[in-house]
Amino acid sequence: MINDKIMEQVTRASRITLSSEEKILMKRDFEEVLNLFSVLDEIQLDEFVSVLPINEKRHSLREDIPLNEEYVDAIKLAKHRTDDYFKGPRSL
Repeated sequence: MINDKIMEQVTRASRITLSSEEKILMKRDFEEVLNLFSVLDEIQLDEFVSVLPINEKRHSLREDIPLNEEYVDAIKLAKHRTDDYFKGPRSL
């Protein structure tokens, strides 16, 4: 189920370094978690009725409207900025 390639991808994405012993333990733990989740595959959902409508438009985009001039002035005073936006730290 969990091979060395997957373990390498997980450790790289997590930015952790594991010894060979730790990799074996982690692999065993991952397989245990996957076995626990496999119980969900056995659940019969044929007669299940959803509480929420499937086609409900819940995540529609909103129009981007500037708040006020004070916001623009705050950007001009910021040390880390790019044009009209605050510049934040990088994320993965």
